[in-house]
Amino acid sequence: MKKNAWLITQDGYIDRRILFFVNVLQELGYNVILFASYYFDVEQDMDPYYIKRPVAKSIIKEYGVESNKLDKEICEIIEEITQAENDASVQKTLKNKIRKRGSSGGRMKIRLLKKKEILIAEIKTKDRTILYNGKTKTCQIFTETYFTEGIEFERILLEYMENQENYPNNTLFKKNGIYFKICSESDWQGEHKRLYMQKPGCNEYYLFDFAEQVLIKVMPQNGVALSEALFGTEDFRKFIYEYSPVWHSVKQQMENSVPDIVYVADLPTLPIGVMVKEQTQCRLMVDCHEWWFKQLELWNKRQDNKIRIAEHYENELYPKCDLRITVGHYLARDMEQYYEQKFEVIYSCLSRELSYREYGRADDFWHKKFGISSESKIAIFQGSMTTLRNLENLARSTKYLKEKQYLVMVGGGEFEKDFLKILKKEGEPARVIMAGWVKQSELQEYTVNADLGVIPYVALNDYFSYSVPNKCLEFFAGKLPILFDSSMKEISVIVEENQVGRGADLSDARLFGEAVGSMLGDEEGLERMRQNYYLCEGKYGYESQRKHFKAILKEYCFVDGDLG
Repeated sequence: MKKNAWLITQDGYIDRRILFFVNVLQELGYNVILFASYYFDVEQDMDPYYIKRPVAKSIIKEYGVESNKLDKEICEIIEEITQAENDASVQKTLKNKIRKRGSSGGRMKIRLLKKKEILIAEIKTKDRTILYNGKTKTCQIFTETYFTEGIEFERILLEYMENQENYPNNTLFKKNGIYFKICSESDWQGEHKRLYMQKPGCNEYYLFDFAEQVLIKVMPQNGVALSEALFGTEDFRKFIYEYSPVWHSVKQQMENSVPDIVYVADLPTLPIGVMVKEQTQCRLMVDCHEWWFKQLELWNKRQDNKIRIAEHYENELYPKCDLRITVGHYLARDMEQYYEQKFEVIYSCLSRELSYREYGRADDFWHKKFGISSESKIAIFQGSMTTLRNLENLARSTKYLKEKQYLVMVGGGEFEKDFLKILKKEGEPARVIMAGWVKQSELQEYTVNADLGVIPYVALNDYFSYSVPNKCLEFFAGKLPILFDSSMKEISVIVEENQVGRGADLSDARLFGEAVGSMLGDEEGLERMRQNYYLCEGKYGYESQRKHFKAILKEYCFVDGDLG
């Protein structure tokens, strides 16, 4: 019988690091479930089958429901309506009964009307409205949510379905001055299965299911009331993370099965892992993408209480884990010394699917995407645009780029508006292409077609210098020469020791821009770096990290036998 592996994270957007652990555990024969927080964006890849989120789904309209499938009282009313269709005397009697029902203050109101010689009955109950069609002998069932906000979504979905050939699979569709995002999902034969629609900026979405013929509203399952005592005190859920909705999903799953292994990504959902371990005696591992209280010292340096609480719980929870993993050797060394616990290292490689997808360089890629000449040289930044990432100097550095040299920004975030302001005032907007967010399944195509990968981070302290951003290993997988700041110690180990890029002073905008321009202008140097990748090919890739992770699992007695 297969064993179960559960992965738990506070993340909504699931990145390739977590998918790596999913892939390896699946290869080892585990049934995998990944519990994540609520998140939905139709412009991103659809969730794989194994992801479980805390969602509240409500069917707001059902189409073509056979009348005999409704409850007994409604069926009896519809039977009377059917008999009255062609019998005037029965219809008169029925109308009198309807008037009495409607005026008696009962839970049901009924109305009859003719539409193109078809008898339509409207039956209103406390929580829904039923429309019976005398011609098709079927019903449409609506909830109040449909009448208040679902009608607009349905109209747009119907228009989309009527004009499928005129719209791409993922599209922004303007209606009444509002842009809606629409995405379709098909089966292996190309038949439509579901349509998803979302207002930009809204996390909730609407779903039309072709097979079930229903319109569904999906939204976050917030404010879950849990009666049992949760791990720790209120301070964790107030200052670190309110993990109750994710815990609710885990609790529901525990009614049907229990895990053999639990993986938790970072501190915010680690209490869930500890509670599951206490109740099931499973093996527990934590993967520290960040050193949480050190991260808070950077991002929330004025919130001493929050930092203190995070430090307290890291001290308390890490020793409860059977295995501790982090993203680089410098960080593992310092965390070991601080907690007196062993920390293993797994680098953030691409997942199995993305690793095995081969993209070649296309001479006309950037011309097709953005209309720039094929002779142009491209430096690329990919990832979240937030503070503390030296994006200010990245914007200013574009002033020093040369003719036919461009910076492509793939991603977005809260700092994007500030970046554009600085770019307009102190940089060179004509040298920058804002590509926006790109699906993980398509991102590598951008990477391999660039000439230089830029990691603008400048170390603010020792902890920051240990950072190993995903983009570093993405560039490595795409054999893309890398420019980084010399203060970043772990990146230096990966890049300079393998001679696939170089460090420079990126804290000064002019030096930053000159470094980018110089590297883009040195085709021989770039080609030499690309060739050096073949000397260390796979060093930080999926295969090497998979082999290392399997060895760790065996060493810590998570698995046994020959792991291949």
